[in-house]
Amino acid sequence: MAEIVRFSEATAIAIHASCLLADGDGNATRSAPSLARRLGVSLHHLVKVLQRLVRGGVLRSVRGVRGGFRLARAPGLITLQDVLEAIEGPLSCRPCLLPRRACGGRCVFGSALEDARRLLRSRLSRTRLDVAAARFASPSPGEAP
Repeated sequence: MAEIVRFSEATAIAIHASCLLADGDGNATRSAPSLARRLGVSLHHLVKVLQRLVRGGVLRSVRGVRGGFRLARAPGLITLQDVLEAIEGPLSCRPCLLPRRACGGRCVFGSALEDARRLLRSRLSRTRLDVAAARFASPSPGEAP
């Protein structure tokens, strides 16, 4: 059975890497190897994700000995929707959860799937990277810092 929403591993990496780059004032340049170590992901996969974020206008690449990646804009001007769409493209919702449409008339879910897509898109478009980065940096309740 299909899922209503599924984000790829690339999207998860993109969001977390963007949060790391947004830490502080968002002006830091970090190398791909340091980001890969911090996130515990493959350097090769991370570099592909970072390149997609550059093409999507979320990040800039910086050449040179102290090069790496940095945010293209202030973290308060980048949303989670910007990051997600740089990787996945526009957020869409499948019209039917089954491989082949089975409903004879209107969908049994009614407009619930489209409503869920709209709600998720709204939340992602309102969540700025600086806010997400602050959540990412602070420990969960009961977790040691």
